[in-house]
Amino acid sequence: MICAENVVYNQLYDLVAEDQAIGDTIYVLTKAYDNGNVPLPSFIKHTRSLAREQFFKKAMIVKISQMLNLNT
Repeated sequence: MICAENVVYNQLYDLVAEDQAIGDTIYVLTKAYDNGNVPLPSFIKHTRSLAREQFFKKAMIVKISQMLNLNT
């Protein structure tokens, strides 16, 4: 477990980890669709939901990075 120097850095670490996990999930879901294991409507529904969630996490990462004067 990573413990940062303050709460904001902990939040940033968590958001980056969640963003990466969502990306991995979309990758696996795409592979499952390509192999014929997931029907198209289900693939679209879940991919869209995950992409939306990932977008908001990335937006928060950018906002926190700007607040901390980090280069993204």
